[in-house]
Amino acid sequence: MSSPAAAPTPTYPSRDNLLVDIQAALRQDGGGGVLVYGGRGMGKTALAQRTLDAAGDCPAPVLIVPTPALRDVPYGALAPLLGGADPAELVSPLSVLRVVLSFLRGRSAGQGVVVVVDDLHLLDRESTALLTQLVGTRALQVVGFAPSPTALSDDVVALAKEGLLGQWMLEPLTDLDVDLLCSTMLGPDVARGVGNRLRARAGGSPLFLEPILDEAVGDGSLRAVDGVWVLEDTELAVPAGATRAVALMVGQLCPAERTALELTALAGMVDPADLVRFSGASVSSLLHEGLLGRVTERGCTYLENRLVPGHILRTTVSSERSRALLQELRAVASDHRSIRPEARIRRAVWELECGESVPDERRLDLAELALWNADPRAALELARGIRTPDHRAVAALYSSTALLALGRPDESRAAVPDGAAGTSSWGSFPATDHPFLLERARSSNLAGRYGETIESLQHLTEVDGGGGARVARVRVTAHALLAEALGATGRSVEARVHSSAALALVDHRPELLSDLRGPAFLRHVGVLVHSGDLADAAEAIRNYTPGGEADYAFCSGGVAVLDAAIDVRRGQFRKALATIRPALVSLRRFDQDAILPYALGIGAWAAAALGEVDQVERWSADFQVAASRGADQFALLGAALIDAARILLAPAATTARLVERARAARERGWHTAEKDILELAVVLGDERSPVLLAEVAAGLEGVDAAVVQAYAEGLVSRDATALASTADRADLLHKHLLAAKATCLAMELYAVDRDEGSRRSLGPVARRRRARIDGTLVLGPADPFTAPTLTPREREIALLAVDGRSNRAIAEHLVVSTRTVEGHLYRIFAKLDIARREDLAASLRELLRGA
Repeated sequence: MSSPAAAPTPTYPSRDNLLVDIQAALRQDGGGGVLVYGGRGMGKTALAQRTLDAAGDCPAPVLIVPTPALRDVPYGALAPLLGGADPAELVSPLSVLRVVLSFLRGRSAGQGVVVVVDDLHLLDRESTALLTQLVGTRALQVVGFAPSPTALSDDVVALAKEGLLGQWMLEPLTDLDVDLLCSTMLGPDVARGVGNRLRARAGGSPLFLEPILDEAVGDGSLRAVDGVWVLEDTELAVPAGATRAVALMVGQLCPAERTALELTALAGMVDPADLVRFSGASVSSLLHEGLLGRVTERGCTYLENRLVPGHILRTTVSSERSRALLQELRAVASDHRSIRPEARIRRAVWELECGESVPDERRLDLAELALWNADPRAALELARGIRTPDHRAVAALYSSTALLALGRPDESRAAVPDGAAGTSSWGSFPATDHPFLLERARSSNLAGRYGETIESLQHLTEVDGGGGARVARVRVTAHALLAEALGATGRSVEARVHSSAALALVDHRPELLSDLRGPAFLRHVGVLVHSGDLADAAEAIRNYTPGGEADYAFCSGGVAVLDAAIDVRRGQFRKALATIRPALVSLRRFDQDAILPYALGIGAWAAAALGEVDQVERWSADFQVAASRGADQFALLGAALIDAARILLAPAATTARLVERARAARERGWHTAEKDILELAVVLGDERSPVLLAEVAAGLEGVDAAVVQAYAEGLVSRDATALASTADRADLLHKHLLAAKATCLAMELYAVDRDEGSRRSLGPVARRRRARIDGTLVLGPADPFTAPTLTPREREIALLAVDGRSNRAIAEHLVVSTRTVEGHLYRIFAKLDIARREDLAASLRELLRGA
């Protein structure tokens, strides 16, 4: 795997596309050029150089780089166009124009000239007037780079309005850009969502992205575990190089402007009047330069930092200066209740960073706001310091929720006081308060108390509050949690209505709710997977687009686990293993959905189906440690899958534990989990389970439940025709494993009934369906029309066994474990329909003769 230091720096697709657009604009007849706007650190200088390189010699390109030092020097930046003219020739604007035109004629050799101007807004007034005149007369084309239109002169803006200059915005890097950087610098094995989190931390800036990536690798925040690059549960550090770069930017400003930028970075937002009184800086100048931006909230206007991401700018401010700025701001500013929540949170965190105390009531309010604004680190910092007895229980609830969002479920559970499920344990916190009900529902779902969630949240999905952001967030979260609870209890049709409603609300107001997309989507796809709607679930995952830094945990863990669950249910065990391995690496470090035990179970079941005995044992051992970290239902499902994997590799083992786990799911009201576990027991040949499976499936909603019920009833009645029909229905639902198993059993029953015609007709169908299934989980009856096939490894092991070698001797010869040899022999015996080693030689001779 390549080191970040040795890897080449990639070009970014979004920049490549913009460069293509610029070149196309320059080729247009009558076009005067292009203006490209972008903030500091967005790569304007790099794109200017690429534009120059791409222009080549036709038309001839010229690069002009204005600087603040030359801003007051007439024609100071135009030296490349003056061709070494004598100062005596530059006595008037007309004489300068003649010199420049002469240079252009000599430079162009009859072709047009492209002038690339980096930092066009720093061009002196006389040079700007000359360039606009030349563009207007089509004497040259210009590609100018500036922070914003407001930073340019009226003459340049007028050319754009007249259509002579095209205008493009240099947007922050996309997820595709960052993923390409990661794969170039780290290699292909990078956990899902790593690039998304790096992009958010860098603010989409190329200037900061690579240093942050290098720093993360250097300090171990981003490291390769089992060959997969994953992020640790830490806040990514700001590299010293990035701090120096920002300090250099700020150092070029006058003291008043520097103070204004530091203040907006520390406080989040500042009232314009307060900023002027405090720093004396010219607000219009800072806005003109694109260093500050206006934000309107509830009819009030505030200013925020637009220079670089605030968390990076804050690293340039010493703690002493930070405390002094806070004290001085407090002396001139009032408490603005209309300020955005994220700025109110930032102000409180700033006060804590300066060692000041924040009243518990205010901390509690802001901790809640931080949770709503997908800032669990701030929520945890605010909630943990609350000591007032009346507020302590609610603070513990917020701490628990923040820890869960940070992927620390063990600490999350420990933070909740005993008996938290009951309203009486929450002190004076009103049991009808919406945030309280939602946080308690999260805890209830984690503990598998789905009935409590269903009872408490039904009315919240229709709560009315004038359409504000807070009400919208309540409704999205209520729909998602309710969908999770309904799906677990077998009410999949209702669950899908609520999960779809949650996603529809997010899509309707993405500017307010995009951070809720991941949690809502996870529950939506979970409902689809566990209700058997595999095609829709797979399609949803393919089309998912990350929505922010908080999506890292979902992309690297939850989405991958659900993807693997789909593959397992389809019998695509090799694909499931390829998906689950990197997901497990991520989940061991960041498991905000408490899904690790379930993921280990899926991995073990897939490995068992492929005969990977050693892997099953490793993941089974990992499960014993991780079981307590998972949500209760996920822990039970994971345990059932581990049991099934061991039974599959040791046919003499009993399925009694699986049936007991299904009974435990029924006692908790987890009917979907009960159905899933009983399906495993049926696949493994438990004779009691078909009756139980038919009973539980009859009480569940959805088409999948109806198919499972028909399958179980066909097993009980030993009805070959019913099983064959059920197999067809299962195939349409992409339940390939059930379809193959039902087809093979139907053939077996037709053979018992001596119905060779029906059996023969199912032969090609059975072969086609079994071919979709990896491994030998579905073997079915011997097919007289198709000889069994062994893989090259199975044939090699079979021949060694016939030669009289022991399992240990075969393992030493092939450099594998004894358990792996045993697993291969079990599948060989199953394929050849034999039970003893003594029968292997005769069966193998028949197979080789047929081949």
